[in-house]
Amino acid sequence: MTASPRIEPTRRACGPSRQAALRTRRALLGALAVLTCVAVGVFADAPRADAVTGRLVLSAPVAPFTVERLASLPQRPWLAGHRGLDLAADVGEPVTAPASGVVTYVGFVVDRPVVSIRHDQGLVSSFEPVDSTAVVGDIVARGQAIGTVAKTPLHCGWRQCVHWGLRLDGTYVDPLDYLEGFGMIRLLPADDD
Repeated sequence: MTASPRIEPTRRACGPSRQAALRTRRALLGALAVLTCVAVGVFADAPRADAVTGRLVLSAPVAPFTVERLASLPQRPWLAGHRGLDLAADVGEPVTAPASGVVTYVGFVVDRPVVSIRHDQGLVSSFEPVDSTAVVGDIVARGQAIGTVAKTPLHCGWRQCVHWGLRLDGTYVDPLDYLEGFGMIRLLPADDD
């Protein structure tokens, strides 16, 4: 009986050219992974716009939120009114950026700590009372914490709240008109049948 030849597995030599190819492949895969993460991050943080108006859509700075007092914008800038929303909140509760932007003010107005953020499309959000470690020039993302509700005399009278003022090109507007899930009310013409 003849013995069958024994076949041993062979190992491929991994010479310099193969090692270089493997390094190049790993580097390309790593670069692709980084680019994918950056692209996902950019698109996830891209400003959200209303499909009909193209207007920037904002998220609530406290969640869940209850409106304690609605905006009551005056007809003229010098008249009395309530220039923003009062949202129920507890001391120490996080306050977040309603959209991406740049911090333009951190300080006191009269006796309350205030934070302001400039967004796209000429919008500026201001929040009070908010204790913040942000500094002017910080870039913030939508939903990023910008501070916490400060312990100050009660803005809403009977309970703590956060006042959210919103300006468009320097003029106060109602934040509800830009808030995700709300938006401006549009009256449509009636069909005359």
